[in-house]
Amino acid sequence: MRIIIVEAGRVGESAAKSLLAELNDITDIDADAQRLGTLRGRLDLRLVVGNGIEPDAMRDAGADLLIACAQLDETDLMARKIARDLFNAQTTIARVRSPAQQDEAGAELLAKLAFTIDQIICQERSVTSYINKLVDYPEVGNRISKRHRTPQEWA
Repeated sequence: MRIIIVEAGRVGESAAKSLLAELNDITDIDADAQRLGTLRGRLDLRLVVGNGIEPDAMRDAGADLLIACAQLDETDLMARKIARDLFNAQTTIARVRSPAQQDEAGAELLAKLAFTIDQIICQERSVTSYINKLVDYPEVGNRISKRHRTPQEWA
């Protein structure tokens, strides 16, 4: 599968590592040449120094899947739109941080503006969900905290 990842930060690097294990053809686009340089010797992927919302940066890569995980929601939304509308990316995933865009009304607004995203990554929502599970099932938290103790401390 041909995959474009917009920005090579922690999320982008983590996604690239996981997807490379499945033998995908990955292109990472980032305006920060130094950040891409840190990936050069560690990961076998194509690196493009450029802005993830410039069509020229995506043109050569082609994509079945776009993962947009830039610092700004606006960048992720535009990268998704360009990949889908200009280059026919089949699936788009974007990290969205703004709470206003994560609820049903926000999703409806994005759809009206033709910014529909196949999958939204929201770190805050993931952490909140995890905390809620710990509250609902405190024994899970006890098991997790026991992993970080010595056997003598478990008693």
